[in-house]
Amino acid sequence: MRTEDKVIFDALSSFEALALTIYGEARGESHAGQIAVAYVIINRSLKWRKSIKEICYQKNQFSCFNSNDPQYEKLRLMAINYNVYIGVSEKLRKCYDVAFMALSAPFESTVDDALYYRVIDYPNKWFDSAIKSGKLEKVCTIEHHEFFREVA
Repeated sequence: MRTEDKVIFDALSSFEALALTIYGEARGESHAGQIAVAYVIINRSLKWRKSIKEICYQKNQFSCFNSNDPQYEKLRLMAINYNVYIGVSEKLRKCYDVAFMALSAPFESTVDDALYYRVIDYPNKWFDSAIKSGKLEKVCTIEHHEFFREVA
């Protein structure tokens, strides 16, 4: 996230920040896939005692908030005009519904205690190294994402 854009994203509520993150990371996934991404964020928030917004905007954690990501500018514009986009974007509304449900009425997580996920078959040296060294173990696969927990 560009420093000058931080104030734009910080103006969003936790629900809106989570919805925008789900939109950026999993808008093409089913409801189950979107819920899974939401629970990774919630799991991180609980484990690391950080707010939802701190987790969503943490540097280099969710690619959609990296300023060089192709989606970044669209998410920035959506954050500036959130009330407009929520009214016209069905996908953003669905992501908001997922965020609202996950934060308001928590239920058993579909990803257990997973803290990380990756797109299947997308090369990622950090993940490959962490898996090979036994630091991460796979919890489940939901559609195009694999979900992982830390190994104690």
